[in-house]
Amino acid sequence: MEKYKFNRQYLISIQFGEHPVTKQKTLANGETIDAIEFIEGTHELIIRPQFTINLTIDRSIYATTNKMSLDIYNLSKDTRHNIYYDAILHGAVYKKIIIYAGYSEEDSTKYDKKILTGKNIEKTINGMPLVFYGRIQRAYSYRQGTNMITHIEAFDLPEKNEVDLSTEFKAGTTEKEVFKRLAKDMGINEENLKISKDFKFKFTRDKSFTKKSTWDVVNDIVKSMNDLIKQQQNDNAPLYRMYFDYPDLCVLKDNEYIKSKDITITSKTGLLSTPIRQWATVKFVSLFEPSFRCGGSIYLDSRTTEYGIGGRLKVVGFKHSGTISPAVCDTLRTEFTCFMGIDKLVAIND
Repeated sequence: MEKYKFNRQYLISIQFGEHPVTKQKTLANGETIDAIEFIEGTHELIIRPQFTINLTIDRSIYATTNKMSLDIYNLSKDTRHNIYYDAILHGAVYKKIIIYAGYSEEDSTKYDKKILTGKNIEKTINGMPLVFYGRIQRAYSYRQGTNMITHIEAFDLPEKNEVDLSTEFKAGTTEKEVFKRLAKDMGINEENLKISKDFKFKFTRDKSFTKKSTWDVVNDIVKSMNDLIKQQQNDNAPLYRMYFDYPDLCVLKDNEYIKSKDITITSKTGLLSTPIRQWATVKFVSLFEPSFRCGGSIYLDSRTTEYGIGGRLKVVGFKHSGTISPAVCDTLRTEFTCFMGIDKLVAIND
């Protein structure tokens, strides 16, 4: 339990352009204003754990966009200015943000390497896993008592800033061709396609597929593709679910999970609540556990295991929430939603 009590750390990197451009922008009411348009650049702010942060990260395999909410306390005026972002005024060049968090013996306050502007996005830094990577939807600062708080809201988005899809799938197009083309248009590497080996279909007629770039474009794409998948299958076919969870685009059956590092949750390793089963799902709360991924698996060992609630579970969603601070003692927890189901869980290789 000791590692769960102490040594919480984080690293946050925000990418921004060096020279914002002022352009005239016409609002919906016809009024013309001067607006700052950010150019996606090669500069980044790295925020280290000298500052108190409150964060909430929601991730799931369902047809919703993964989201993050972050409060950072008492940044300098210049840093707050560089973070500030309003999509209506500044245009839809969403700034990238990445967060690593976990428990580490290494001193992350002295970390001085590039993160977002480096050659590759690392999976871990100083022993801390990547817990969120996306783009800022809104960022502003406000005063609360003696504290100046910078509030950031962000969402999952593929590497491409603009995702405009206008594709026609000809009759006979297979599922492999569909998702390879989709991944290319979204800026997703083919090795990050996780598709069930049993997933097969062909379009029986020509099918048009058009989506215009918005902050919620991934959500729109996932919903539309899930509808297409259902149309190509008969009523007795297994249910396949498509979802995006950076960096992976996945199509899996409910009883399939992505094989990765085996993690066991017990009362000795952070389990905080009694697991509760509701139909095919099991929900419970643990101390902050940053190593999980949506669609991965977990082994739950608790007193409820004897009642059939536990064992190998598929992680279908989780929510990290709480505080990391060098000065404030507060909670940091992970709420899990896992799939138990009836069929035996089957692993697919990462």
